[in-house]
Amino acid sequence: MNLLVWNCRGLGNPRKVQALQDIIQQKDPKLVFLCETKCKAEFLNGLRIKLGFRRVFGVSSNGQSRGLGLFWSGDINLRIISSSERFIDSEIGAIGDAVHWRFTGFYEHQATKERQISWDIMRQLATSCSLPWLIGGDFNELLGIHEKEGGPVRPMNQIMAFQNAVCDCHLHDLGFLGTPYTWITTRAGVSKNG
Repeated sequence: MNLLVWNCRGLGNPRKVQALQDIIQQKDPKLVFLCETKCKAEFLNGLRIKLGFRRVFGVSSNGQSRGLGLFWSGDINLRIISSSERFIDSEIGAIGDAVHWRFTGFYEHQATKERQISWDIMRQLATSCSLPWLIGGDFNELLGIHEKEGGPVRPMNQIMAFQNAVCDCHLHDLGFLGTPYTWITTRAGVSKNG
């Protein structure tokens, strides 16, 4: 199954929606998780039609931050298990299906003071189901110092807290394809960040 996970940083810009449509047309994912949509859940239903998906589940933004959306095609048997402003947890496939697993789309806001709460939520989610589990999203944290170039040094205790949560949940980093850094800026004193 092909799936797309993207921190879209807001869906209010028509160019961003067009970019999303282009990616979906090119890659043909059956499941799409968007984080930081910065929109109300009701907006996502209209977007669902535009993107050509059969179903959507959304979590409204909190003002101009957060917001989650999970879109899926009609040939996927998907059930929402639970959700919050940080995650959408779903079960894919029904009992007896050849493919039966769990997907959690996750988003951690950039506020570092709340990260321990998120890592504890991940641990709770890990113990709530025994299905094979894929969790994807934007954790706004690093698994290692090698994942960042330039900018302020990330405190090692933050990295270790995330590493411990990943380990406690028995998760494995699947890696990625593409550009090693998710954004680049030309602001003075900052060249790249991960």
